[in-house]
Amino acid sequence: MSKLQGRLDKLRQWVWRLEDVLILLLLLGMIGLACLQIFIRNAFDAGLLWADPVLRVLMLWSALLGAMAASRHDKHMSIHIFANWLGPRPLHIIKIFTALFAALICGIAAFYAGWFVMDEYQYSTADIAGIRGWWFELIMPLAFSSMALRFALQILREIRTLLKGSPP
Repeated sequence: MSKLQGRLDKLRQWVWRLEDVLILLLLLGMIGLACLQIFIRNAFDAGLLWADPVLRVLMLWSALLGAMAASRHDKHMSIHIFANWLGPRPLHIIKIFTALFAALICGIAAFYAGWFVMDEYQYSTADIAGIRGWWFELIMPLAFSSMALRFALQILREIRTLLKGSPP
């Protein structure tokens, strides 16, 4: 393994750990804030005005980071109806086309999510605790871009495996 490949693997592992830690922190924060909001509402008949918008943002971030984590190891939703009847070569070809489709959809979603965030930057007046809403929406183009890149890399891996002729 080359020195560059080793460094890229370390960077990839670091990014994956960062994603996992962020997902964990978001989920813990979401659970804690929701429980606190429920307690305050039941105990004091009041509530935190900013809690519900923050919970919506935390939900968006955790869902998109979870989707990124699922796409990292090819653990996203898939249907293996033909896996028992087809050989390795046709399966690699199917994986290439499904990854291509997923990369295109994620790329289109990233483009329009970026467009949405730019519109929010220019025209939005909504904020949470004085922070403009577009900051919280940046996860959308970033997550979809990351997933599109991961699916594109999956295409390259499948093509390489197909050309080598090795089993999956």
